[in-house]
Amino acid sequence: MKIDYVITGMNVGGAEMQVVELLLELKRCGHSVRLISLTPPVDLIDRLIRNNIPVVSLGMKSKLGLPFAAFKLARLMRQNSPDIVHSHMFHANILVRLVRIFLVDSTSIICTAHSIREGGSARDWLYRLTNKLSDLNTVVSDAARLRFINDKVFPSEKTLTVYNCINIDHFRIIDRQSRKRFRWVTVGRLVKVKNQLLILQAMMKLPLSELIIIGEGEERLSLQTFIDQNSLSERVTLLGKKDNVVDYYHDSDAFVLASDYEGFALVVAEAMACGLPVVATNCGGPAEIIGNGQDFGITISVNDVHHLTAAMQQIESLDVEQRRGSGYRARERVIEKFSTKKIVSQWEDIYLRIQKNRI
Repeated sequence: MKIDYVITGMNVGGAEMQVVELLLELKRCGHSVRLISLTPPVDLIDRLIRNNIPVVSLGMKSKLGLPFAAFKLARLMRQNSPDIVHSHMFHANILVRLVRIFLVDSTSIICTAHSIREGGSARDWLYRLTNKLSDLNTVVSDAARLRFINDKVFPSEKTLTVYNCINIDHFRIIDRQSRKRFRWVTVGRLVKVKNQLLILQAMMKLPLSELIIIGEGEERLSLQTFIDQNSLSERVTLLGKKDNVVDYYHDSDAFVLASDYEGFALVVAEAMACGLPVVATNCGGPAEIIGNGQDFGITISVNDVHHLTAAMQQIESLDVEQRRGSGYRARERVIEKFSTKKIVSQWEDIYLRIQKNRI
């Protein structure tokens, strides 16, 4: 099949990394694929180019460039006549819907929302307004699907859950060195909804633990101020954005996530694939990644520092052998539920079924 992926932009993020993995595997499966980015791509495209996957930019640098981007996208679609146009993230989803009138009848439109909330009520309204222009909407967790359906953003009969995938070959378990302090790691943009502040509050009650925070964003100054004011600088480090995140998983004892909401939370699956036990808020995707009754992960209430602290203490109380055993079980769950081959197989089935219904 000829498949065009359209995305809002290519920065380092869960949705963008997901698109790269899917495109690479789809090409390996024999499909003709192409990536179209609304904004000039910044990161992650080297792997696509090395594998001869075309990358096209619509050159959009602000909302004022939307009409030209729409015109250029429509022209690209008419020239290529793809079987499937699969868009990712809000702006790409809306733009692809709007240019549908320029596509041939046999082209199917699939729109994927990568967060449990794609923005405010105005974005939900735009989705409702344009729902008839997509053949299928997908989300990355059952929690997200319920939210979009219950709020009448997407119609239930045209909305499916397809989990994000993880390339298990990029992650492995290693024997971790013993250290004086138990080391936690968290990964994510430094923004309010990621709520790294809650983890810092918990760290004040865990004097024998240390924390590394990987990511960059607008909350950096606020978080650093809290660290300095509460004498945490010897045990908590803001590392900024890192390309070699796996190295930090390997150099840590456990992973923690305190987000207010998540669509999927790929970093949880990554940490599990490296054999780390996980503490995460019950904010959408993480609970579905970890599953019920598992010894390698604990889900807690959102914005509950007491529950977070207790869960982190519970993980720290495990001895080395218990942590090693739970780490292998965590990795097995990721392989079973979220491997790239498994998820791409699901997408191929969806593409075939939706094409069959349109032709």
